[in-house]
Amino acid sequence: MDPYAAGMQGGGYYMPQEDTSPLALEEKDGLRMSWGVWPSSRIEVTRIVVPVAGLYTPLRRIETMPAPLEYDPIRCNGCGGVLNPYCSVDFRSKVWTCPFCMNRNHFPPHYAENISEQNLPVELFQQYTTVEYELQRNGG
Repeated sequence: MDPYAAGMQGGGYYMPQEDTSPLALEEKDGLRMSWGVWPSSRIEVTRIVVPVAGLYTPLRRIETMPAPLEYDPIRCNGCGGVLNPYCSVDFRSKVWTCPFCMNRNHFPPHYAENISEQNLPVELFQQYTTVEYELQRNGG
């Protein structure tokens, strides 16, 4: 079972509900991945035999993309991945789990004060799997 097809989980956890099949993602974002199923645990991550790779079409026009976000992305402390709709979020603890390395990360204070199941940042909207940032600090 696809770990992201489970939808809203009990206990304040948020997981997106959308078609995450490889063809749907390629059509939506111009992204082709080297695998068809995302590992759902740390053990499965260690058992990956196909190299993790993606081919992104950078000039593809995406009609549903929001205006560039005028702040820096929220990054994973483990691998440097960015907060996205495929992350699971625990609203009570104000923690998000990176889908790449399964590391749990605390939201920065300005996110933690305002985030809730009813008040999601743009990065967690299911329809915005591709966003652009206007970086506010030097060094990216």
